Amino acid sequence: MLMKPGLTITACLILMSLPSCSMKHGAMMTEQTPATTPLQDTSRTSLDWNGTYRGILPCADCEGIETVITLHPDGTYRKTTTYLGRNPKIFIDEGTFTWNRGGSTVRLDGYDCGPRHYRVGENHLLQLDIQQRIITGRLADAYRLDKID
Repeated sequence: MLMKPGLTITACLILMSLPSCSMKHGAMMTEQTPATTPLQDTSRTSLDWNGTYRGILPCADCEGIETVITLHPDGTYRKTTTYLGRNPKIFIDEGTFTWNRGGSTVRLDGYDCGPRHYRVGENHLLQLDIQQRIITGRLADAYRLDKID
């Protein structure tokens, strides 16, 4: 039996438009795409991270650096720093922040005058070192900002 060329082309187009399937143990299964894989919980998706964090960070030549960081749900931040025991001036930085790929760390964008990477934890931020690692050692706890609202 001969098919007409127009009918052959139509049949091929219909077959090409069907979803891709594979056989497994005699049952037909549709292929899964990576987009259907569930996401893992991260600080960004699982924690109530927006709010204000405060702490007094170590300072080489003053009593400490009072630091207050507010992270807003719209991706903006406000950071104030005051060098205790020195000039009572309050330094204010504002801008946007971005999350790392893993959703555990924020980077204060446009802030080049000091630390700008923080690990987001349950009701706290941990200031990270220059290589974006958690600070360890006897002063490790001093680099923590606790959530105040």
